[in-house]
Amino acid sequence: MQKDLKPEMESVKFFLWLNPDRAGMLFAQHVLLVEGPSETALINRLLDDGKLALPQGTYVRDCLGKYNIHRFMNLLSGLGVVHAVLHDDDNANEHQELNQLIADSKDANFTQTVITMPKDLEDVLGVTSPGSSHRKPQHLLYCYATNQIDNAKLTSFCEIVQSCFVPVRKRGRAT
Repeated sequence: MQKDLKPEMESVKFFLWLNPDRAGMLFAQHVLLVEGPSETALINRLLDDGKLALPQGTYVRDCLGKYNIHRFMNLLSGLGVVHAVLHDDDNANEHQELNQLIADSKDANFTQTVITMPKDLEDVLGVTSPGSSHRKPQHLLYCYATNQIDNAKLTSFCEIVQSCFVPVRKRGRAT
């Protein structure tokens, strides 16, 4: 475990993160960083169904968990890519330091917003958790497809996602 904490491991992590699919974010006009596959799947489905509108050229990126969000923020800022962040506060007390690290990683020129949803995605949508985390994406999409998500809660979630991109600033200027 100690070997995982060495600085050299950061280069290994970047190698794992930047597969051909993920590298697409480097060519996007905007990137929306989310915690995992549940958010990515639902947001992409809502975009496909026309229930959600994001700026043209937006790439929704699964960060492989909340513990990697700040790394993706730093990478995108360093490369000059405009991005926004949407994550759960989970248990605010338990994740207070991590939530603060994400907030502190905001770049004035390239990070549009950092939005923290109360508790978790399932709570925001009023959906029960499937119990096992690997089943969350399919469970969430099933609940959506079978109209088990209250329309008002779904609309509220869409508004949260859309609020991630305020008028886009690039290199300190409004565009």
